[in-house]
Amino acid sequence: MAVYEIIKYIHIGCVVLSLSGFCLRSYFLLCDPEKLSLAWLKYPPHMVETLLLLSAIAMLPLLGQYPFVDGWLTAKLVAMLLYIGVAGYTLHAARTFRLKLAFIALSLSIFLYIVGVALFHDYYSWLSPVIGV
Repeated sequence: MAVYEIIKYIHIGCVVLSLSGFCLRSYFLLCDPEKLSLAWLKYPPHMVETLLLLSAIAMLPLLGQYPFVDGWLTAKLVAMLLYIGVAGYTLHAARTFRLKLAFIALSLSIFLYIVGVALFHDYYSWLSPVIGV
Protein backbone atom coordinates (compact mmCIF):
# COMPACT_ATOMS: atom_id res chain seq x y z
CA MET A 1 0.00 0.00 0.00
CA ALA A 2 1.37 3.40 -0.97
CA VAL A 3 2.25 6.02 1.62
CA TYR A 4 -0.47 8.31 0.26
CA GLU A 5 -3.15 5.65 0.78
CA ILE A 6 -2.03 5.01 4.37
CA ILE A 7 -2.15 8.72 5.19
CA LYS A 8 -5.50 9.05 3.41
CA TYR A 9 -7.03 6.25 5.49
CA ILE A 10 -5.65 7.78 8.69
CA HIS A 11 -7.24 11.08 7.59
CA ILE A 12 -10.60 9.43 6.82
CA GLY A 13 -10.52 7.59 10.15
CA CYS A 14 -9.91 10.86 11.95
CA VAL A 15 -12.80 12.46 10.06
CA VAL A 16 -15.11 9.68 11.27
CA LEU A 17 -13.79 9.99 14.84
CA SER A 18 -14.12 13.77 14.72
CA LEU A 19 -17.74 13.65 13.58
CA SER A 20 -18.57 10.92 16.09
CA GLY A 21 -16.98 12.91 18.89
CA PHE A 22 -18.83 16.08 17.93
CA CYS A 23 -22.14 14.21 17.79
CA LEU A 24 -21.50 12.61 21.19
CA ARG A 25 -20.53 15.92 22.78
CA SER A 26 -23.54 17.60 21.17
CA TYR A 27 -25.81 14.93 22.65
CA PHE A 28 -24.36 15.50 26.11
CA LEU A 29 -24.57 19.27 25.62
CA LEU A 30 -28.31 18.94 25.07
CA CYS A 31 -29.14 16.09 27.47
CA ASP A 32 -26.48 15.89 30.21
CA PRO A 33 -24.14 18.94 30.16
CA GLU A 34 -22.27 17.93 33.33
CA LYS A 35 -20.65 15.05 31.42
CA LEU A 36 -18.85 17.47 29.09
CA SER A 37 -16.30 18.11 31.83
CA LEU A 38 -15.22 14.43 31.94
CA ALA A 39 -11.62 13.96 30.81
CA TRP A 40 -12.47 11.21 28.28
CA LEU A 41 -14.78 13.66 26.49
CA LYS A 42 -12.58 16.71 26.90
CA TYR A 43 -9.10 15.71 25.72
CA PRO A 44 -9.32 13.03 22.96
CA PRO A 45 -10.93 15.45 20.45
CA HIS A 46 -7.77 17.58 20.55
CA MET A 47 -5.63 14.54 19.69
CA VAL A 48 -7.98 13.46 16.90
CA GLU A 49 -8.14 16.97 15.41
CA THR A 50 -4.34 17.30 15.57
CA LEU A 51 -3.85 13.98 13.76
CA LEU A 52 -6.51 15.03 11.24
CA LEU A 53 -4.66 18.27 10.50
CA LEU A 54 -1.25 16.57 10.35
CA SER A 55 -2.51 13.91 7.95
CA ALA A 56 -4.04 16.62 5.74
CA ILE A 57 -0.76 18.53 5.68
CA ALA A 58 1.15 15.30 4.91
CA MET A 59 -1.08 14.60 1.89
CA LEU A 60 -0.55 18.03 0.29
CA PRO A 61 2.87 17.39 -1.28
CA LEU A 62 1.82 13.86 -2.23
CA LEU A 63 -1.20 15.26 -4.09
CA GLY A 64 0.76 18.17 -5.51
CA GLN A 65 -2.12 20.49 -4.61
CA TYR A 66 -2.12 23.34 -2.12
CA PRO A 67 -4.55 25.79 -0.49
CA PHE A 68 -4.60 29.24 -2.11
CA VAL A 69 -3.45 27.57 -5.35
CA ASP A 70 -6.22 25.03 -5.83
CA GLY A 71 -9.73 26.38 -5.27
CA TRP A 72 -11.21 23.27 -3.70
CA LEU A 73 -8.47 23.09 -1.05
CA THR A 74 -8.90 26.79 -0.29
CA ALA A 75 -12.65 26.22 0.15
CA LYS A 76 -11.96 23.22 2.39
CA LEU A 77 -9.52 25.20 4.53
CA VAL A 78 -11.86 28.18 4.93
CA ALA A 79 -14.79 25.88 5.72
CA MET A 80 -12.67 23.99 8.23
CA LEU A 81 -11.80 27.22 10.06
CA LEU A 82 -15.47 28.20 10.02
CA TYR A 83 -16.42 24.75 11.36
CA ILE A 84 -13.91 25.04 14.20
CA GLY A 85 -15.31 28.43 15.18
CA VAL A 86 -18.97 27.43 14.96
CA ALA A 87 -18.46 24.07 16.70
CA GLY A 88 -16.42 25.74 19.43
CA TYR A 89 -19.16 28.29 19.97
CA THR A 90 -21.73 25.52 20.00
CA LEU A 91 -19.97 23.50 22.69
CA HIS A 92 -18.74 26.37 24.87
CA ALA A 93 -20.77 29.54 24.48
CA ALA A 94 -24.28 28.81 23.20
CA ARG A 95 -26.66 29.32 26.12
CA THR A 96 -30.23 28.51 25.11
CA PHE A 97 -31.47 25.13 23.94
CA ARG A 98 -32.70 26.55 20.61
CA LEU A 99 -29.38 28.30 19.99
CA LYS A 100 -27.50 25.10 20.76
CA LEU A 101 -29.68 23.16 18.32
CA ALA A 102 -29.25 25.79 15.61
CA PHE A 103 -25.47 25.84 15.98
CA ILE A 104 -25.25 22.03 16.07
CA ALA A 105 -27.20 21.95 12.79
CA LEU A 106 -24.95 24.67 11.31
CA SER A 107 -21.81 22.81 12.44
CA LEU A 108 -23.01 19.56 10.88
CA SER A 109 -23.93 21.38 7.65
CA ILE A 110 -20.45 22.87 7.41
CA PHE A 111 -18.95 19.44 8.15
CA LEU A 112 -21.00 17.88 5.33
CA TYR A 113 -19.90 20.67 2.98
CA ILE A 114 -16.24 19.90 3.82
CA VAL A 115 -16.78 16.18 3.14
CA GLY A 116 -18.40 17.02 -0.21
CA VAL A 117 -15.51 19.29 -1.17
CA ALA A 118 -13.05 16.52 -0.29
CA LEU A 119 -14.95 13.87 -2.25
CA PHE A 120 -15.53 15.90 -5.41
CA HIS A 121 -12.40 18.10 -5.27
CA ASP A 122 -14.67 21.03 -6.07
CA TYR A 123 -15.85 23.98 -3.98
CA TYR A 124 -19.41 23.33 -5.17
CA SER A 125 -19.26 20.30 -2.86
CA TRP A 126 -22.33 18.07 -3.19
CA LEU A 127 -23.69 20.20 -6.05
CA SER A 128 -20.79 19.31 -8.34
CA PRO A 129 -22.43 16.25 -9.91
CA VAL A 130 -25.78 18.04 -10.17
CA ILE A 131 -24.50 21.07 -12.06
CA GLY A 132 -21.95 19.07 -14.00
CA VAL A 133 -18.72 20.88 -13.15
